[in-house]
Amino acid sequence: MRFEGTTVGGLSAITYDARHGVFLVLTDDKGQFGTPRFYTVQLNLEDGRLAAEGARVVRVTPLLDRRGVPYEEGVLDPEGMTLTPDGKSLWLTSEGDINGGVAPSVHAFGPDGRHQRDLPLPRRYRPDPRGHRGARHNLALESATVSPDGRFFFTALENALVQDGPGASLEAGSSVRLLRYTVGRGRLKAEYRYRTEPIAVPPFPADGFAVNGLVELLALPRGLAGDCAEALLALERSYSVGQPSEGNTVRLFQICLPSSAGRGSPSKKSLEKRLVLDLTTLPVAIDNVEGMTLGPPLEDGRATLILVSDDNFGDTQVTQFLALAWR
Repeated sequence: MRFEGTTVGGLSAITYDARHGVFLVLTDDKGQFGTPRFYTVQLNLEDGRLAAEGARVVRVTPLLDRRGVPYEEGVLDPEGMTLTPDGKSLWLTSEGDINGGVAPSVHAFGPDGRHQRDLPLPRRYRPDPRGHRGARHNLALESATVSPDGRFFFTALENALVQDGPGASLEAGSSVRLLRYTVGRGRLKAEYRYRTEPIAVPPFPADGFAVNGLVELLALPRGLAGDCAEALLALERSYSVGQPSEGNTVRLFQICLPSSAGRGSPSKKSLEKRLVLDLTTLPVAIDNVEGMTLGPPLEDGRATLILVSDDNFGDTQVTQFLALAWR
């Protein structure tokens, strides 16, 4: 789909702007199909469901660097995006290019796309030319969410740091770091350990590409957190080449955060998590779902959970918007 001279695709994150009743959707584009950007999308949920023609793109906003100009190709790899409760900032994660020596990063932009500030990322996350430490290529920062009170920003790696252990396999998950920042001071307050599930199904052929990782987080308001004092929804996406429906297995887990955690050395015990939904049980073929946000409430009071898929600008994949009711 073309919109105002841009290719609409690679949608890797979504966040709800309640003040204007629209959704802001991030494009995972390093500059290959246009400058890094996000779209404003209207979703029609008036009758309590999302119809086939219920999504409409109404605006495109380029992301601008410190100089106020669009990013050059390869500098920014947008993956996660979340709007602060006051509507003044969009926090965004960039996965970087580990093989190219570009580190993952976290930035804040205004709703107009202009750069505001950055968050520091510890050295242990940065790429090492020898491959002895740091984030893995294409398995770095995918997620972004802000606590309901706006005080904290959360993100996480998709798979473990090299020095923390192996990536996910068919036999075991990967031990990833989940980061909590204070938004006001912009400091890393805590790190937690989160263990992903193993890769869901074997690829075909057996030596084909397969992955499972933590690709999105969503901070839950108290009314949806159950018996957790503070809870996040975690989205894990597993992909195995050569499998039906493009081999995507997408699962949602709720995790409770402890009241304390150390900086720099998360506890050896992983966060407890509870399976909320396996999307393969839904009556629809699931594509590469990578983004989620809470939307407007339904008339019966239930919350809405909106998800979006990243088609990787590929001919064999599609862009999906999914609307779920949260009891």
